[in-house]
Amino acid sequence: KSQPEIPTLLTSDFQAGEVIRSAELDFPNDYSPTIFRERYRRLIQTSVKLLEREDPQMRYPGMIYLRAGDAVSGSIHLDLEATDEGVPTEQTLLVVEEEIRGIEELLKAVPKVTVYSVPGNHDRTTFKPRAKRFVALSYDYLAIWAIQSYFKAKGEDRVTFCAPASGDALYKVFDTNYLLTHGDRIGSRGGTGFIGPAATVAKGAFKLRAQYAQMQKRVDYVL
Repeated sequence: KSQPEIPTLLTSDFQAGEVIRSAELDFPNDYSPTIFRERYRRLIQTSVKLLEREDPQMRYPGMIYLRAGDAVSGSIHLDLEATDEGVPTEQTLLVVEEEIRGIEELLKAVPKVTVYSVPGNHDRTTFKPRAKRFVALSYDYLAIWAIQSYFKAKGEDRVTFCAPASGDALYKVFDTNYLLTHGDRIGSRGGTGFIGPAATVAKGAFKLRAQYAQMQKRVDYVL
């Protein structure tokens, strides 16, 4: 209990801009930009409540905020292009506006926030995924640039950013090494019968650890 704690908030797959109508499904589920806003704001509010519950004195030296990709729907499929609300650029503006607001709320609870950001496959600006210029050819590249530029223009030095051009973020908390990457980049896709995604995720994480080990980089956890 004498050890300091650094909380981590992992966000991924907002798919902002996608529209889902429960009337078209057998399960009552709806989604829209309005619902995204409500859910994201509730996410931030709940995170702060959990911080207060864990340590009422709020003795956190800082907090880590992870952006793991697919923040926007991206209209990458014909059905998404036909049903999404707003084009990818408008979806990106929506996400930027909400995440700036969210990070500012977190700064009211903790002394500083460190942001690690990687794009996903829905964020891409190309029809098919590409290996070269993977990050630069992404709407998320503009999103994280806009968020970072906002805080830089304000002179807000309590927020720091790391958005590697490789699309993977390797970082360390105390003595533990983490690798943040989007799910489509783990080199193993699809489910396996009743096991579901567990086996393929484990396989992909093992593959990533081995890949980084060849570069003399230890990975303890793949996020």
